Amino acid sequence: MSDRLAWTWLVFIAAFLVYNTNGREIQSYDSQPTKYAARELALHGRLTLDAVVASAPPLAERSAFQRDRSGRYRSAYSVVPSIEAAGWEPVQSAGPWTERRFVWRQEGEPPTELEPSRKILD
Repeated sequence: MSDRLAWTWLVFIAAFLVYNTNGREIQSYDSQPTKYAARELALHGRLTLDAVVASAPPLAERSAFQRDRSGRYRSAYSVVPSIEAAGWEPVQSAGPWTERRFVWRQEGEPPTELEPSRKILD
């Protein structure tokens, strides 16, 4: 039994080393639109990604960058992480399908307006 246990550990360690040799973390989704939306919100008070896609056109080919009904680029993911990353903190939520409220607890004044995200076109 001890030989079998030793071989099991050897195979486990070998597989672990083979799969982790490059040291990269593999993400399950594209985080770029969330990062850029947070940046746009913090700098310009908007959640549209038109300026980002204009400066890096290959981003438009990613499925995470979608056009809304008015033709503007937006993130295909929830805007909540972008709002939180831009400095807003959630203060109220009754559940995942209800309205969320945010408060500005950062230095200085918050952005004067927040552009709401609308449904993404198919």
